[in-house]
Amino acid sequence: MPDTGSNSLSNKRVRKKRTHLRSGKQAYVCQLCDKSFSRKGYWKKHQFTHSVRRRFFCDVCDRSFHYQGDLRRHEVVHNGEGSYSCHTCSKSFHFKANLKHHQRVHSGERPFLCDVCNKSFSTKSHLTTHKITHSGARPFQCDVCNKSFNNKGILKSHIQLHNNERPYQCEVCNKSFYKMANLKQHNILHSGERPYHCEKCNKSFIFKSLLKRHQRVNSGERPFSCDICNKTFADKSNLRSHRRVHSGARPYDCPVCNKSFKTSAILKRHERIHTGERPYDCELCNQSFSDKCALKKHKLVHSQGHEFFCDVCNRSFSRKCQLTVHVKIHGGERPYQCNICDKSFVSEHTLNNHKAIHSNERSYHCSFCSKSFLFKSEQERHELIHSGERPFFCGICNKSFRRKSHLQTHQYVHFGNRPYCCKVCNKSFIIKSNLRNHERVHSGERPFSCDVCNKSFSTKGYMKLHVLCHSTERQYRCEVCNKSYKHKNTLKQHELLHKG
Repeated sequence: MPDTGSNSLSNKRVRKKRTHLRSGKQAYVCQLCDKSFSRKGYWKKHQFTHSVRRRFFCDVCDRSFHYQGDLRRHEVVHNGEGSYSCHTCSKSFHFKANLKHHQRVHSGERPFLCDVCNKSFSTKSHLTTHKITHSGARPFQCDVCNKSFNNKGILKSHIQLHNNERPYQCEVCNKSFYKMANLKQHNILHSGERPYHCEKCNKSFIFKSLLKRHQRVNSGERPFSCDICNKTFADKSNLRSHRRVHSGARPYDCPVCNKSFKTSAILKRHERIHTGERPYDCELCNQSFSDKCALKKHKLVHSQGHEFFCDVCNRSFSRKCQLTVHVKIHGGERPYQCNICDKSFVSEHTLNNHKAIHSNERSYHCSFCSKSFLFKSEQERHELIHSGERPFFCGICNKSFRRKSHLQTHQYVHFGNRPYCCKVCNKSFIIKSNLRNHERVHSGERPFSCDVCNKSFSTKGYMKLHVLCHSTERQYRCEVCNKSYKHKNTLKQHELLHKG
């Protein structure tokens, strides 16, 4: 005969449990962190997380745990039990749950949906971490520097920075890392494997994140938007760097000169000024550079791969898209028009650069001084002044230049070319801008005016020199006697005195 008494008792417990869950009551609250629980058992378990004491120790590696269940799961790592293999890629896992999570990589299944932004995730823990970004909460705080984080794992990695702890070491080159994930990514560099392929152009990448970034370049997608000025970005890290333009934050400090920077990459580049390190070597001429960008520009000197030729002027290009844009110049085609001043341009890129002039937004800041620029290319050219890099070399006299255009102009000196001729007096010039300046001698045009006294000049350079008369600033300083001058030429003349 069935025990109706025990059945009714268990049914009451089930009903009580269901009623308790439906009511949504969180009766047990932790007094240390205000986290609340529906069950006293869960609350008791949670209390152990605040305790320094870990009662359960692994006999193999001495690692300790709050709960016996966690210890048992850990021991599987040592004894090799419970090996679950993926049928698609043969990768094996210690736990069945980990295999399930992994299989979603192949199936593309993302069953956990954010109710705020509808973004989906393959694991519940990833969804939980993501939801914190909407709340703005950063509950995990570093005891050393008080910096707060929205993820416990990120806090743990951050603490290793203070301890200078890099527990994960590469077996090939002995380089060490803070995270196992970083070591795994690094190991791919040694293997030469590039498992992520773009379907449009067949270009391959080491990391999935690099493929995603590349795909946004092709699609034009810029999903990351600044909530202050609505400027959009293809990459989240670029948005973070941009936000510092508004906040003025420069969180990365040089330990040598205490100068601060907006990004860690700019700080690393700056530190090479102090160390003299030049880690980027040209394979063709063994010249070394402190900056990867400078090396790329230098390699253009060696490059002879100009296989696309213009039928009109015989000018050559390394890429077909460059030739396509160039051909429009001869046809007079300028399909891209500015909606502010109606000026038209050959390419969309040139139009976007032009629009920055109207906005006057100087979002590219020099990492060495406070100067800002409309375009990234201007910033990069300017920073070469601070680094001393001159990546473009003349093949005849080995003279070096900061810009490719300066090298090309210099090479006319060797060949005797003076392609720009004045229509009035037939005087010829190496540079087109010099011809323009000369033509103003005949026309009497003086388009550059001083804002202080309204005096006008035929060239921008003369106007800049004049403006210094109104300023007390003396930016050119002698390194020998610290005497300062308004003009660079005056400083050069002064330095000759020290040389005797």
